[in-house]
Amino acid sequence: MSGVRSLLTQNLMTKALALVLAVLVWSFVELEVSSTEKRSKVRIELEFEMKDVSIVQMYAADGKPLETVEVELSGPRGALADAPRELVCRHLVASDATAEIDPTQRIPITLSTSDLRLPSRVLARITPDTVYVTLDRLVDGYVPIKANREDLLRRGDMRPDLEYEVQSVLPPRIKIRAPAAIIEMYQKEGIAILPVDVSGLTQTTPFAVSFPESVRQRVQIGANQQAIVTIRIEPKPEEFETTVPVVKLLPTGGKHDFELRKPKEVKIKVRGPKGAIDRFKQQAAPPVQVYVDLADYKVAPAQEGGIISDAPMGWLVKNPEQYPGLQVLGVPEKAEEVFVRKKE
Repeated sequence: MSGVRSLLTQNLMTKALALVLAVLVWSFVELEVSSTEKRSKVRIELEFEMKDVSIVQMYAADGKPLETVEVELSGPRGALADAPRELVCRHLVASDATAEIDPTQRIPITLSTSDLRLPSRVLARITPDTVYVTLDRLVDGYVPIKANREDLLRRGDMRPDLEYEVQSVLPPRIKIRAPAAIIEMYQKEGIAILPVDVSGLTQTTPFAVSFPESVRQRVQIGANQQAIVTIRIEPKPEEFETTVPVVKLLPTGGKHDFELRKPKEVKIKVRGPKGAIDRFKQQAAPPVQVYVDLADYKVAPAQEGGIISDAPMGWLVKNPEQYPGLQVLGVPEKAEEVFVRKKE
């Protein structure tokens, strides 16, 4: 027993140093062990010695459009850990490759592992290592900014009791520098901007919005260029249905009598802010008047003693200042049947 105790207690310092040394050696060996790692969707960025040249489209050897490549890295684990997490393949295209520009010609570009800017002990294989590009001269042009609701409001939480709409986009167009084919495409489709975050907002708000990196890679836009997008945020309107009688607006001293046959009443839908709808419901009689406007209707001789079906209909709200934002829906544009005869 004493032998075991002495084995454990003697030369403690030496044993501790040996343990530390063993851990250090193991860590060094672990870092030096060779390993491989795959990176998919590595973005390609081409730079050109010749100015005023840009890519129209990039392709793989089979002719399919291409924007990224796959990279397989190999080397010591420690060196792999030092490799950038976001790899980008940046290749400089010599001026002799762009001496003659033909947008219909596909030019082969061979990518090199040096384009990846990797640590010295890391090897790489790029797949595919050759891409094909069509090039064109850069020109200036104005394109509209695409700012539809679905694209702009993809971020953030929208409250179910609020309504969100794109109120304005300024400027409506932006100047870019790009190949003529790309400018023509954006002139038809519009150029995208980044979505906005409306989380926590309860009133109309302007946003300074930039352009996505994917757009800036294809075209030249001013570094500080932004669009001012105003998002209208208002309480979601409430709706209320009711039925109201139809009245006639008749000409003063007219030569004809009119008999309204259809419709004599209509079902309408009233939409507006909650306060306006609540006040509307409190009224004993609906404060909306629906009418057939015959005051300026010109009766042709052939129509006398018959039915007309093109008399315009309309509506008005009594004391509209009490119901701000109120809308009336469901009123027909024309009365179905109005009998007209000449006064005796």
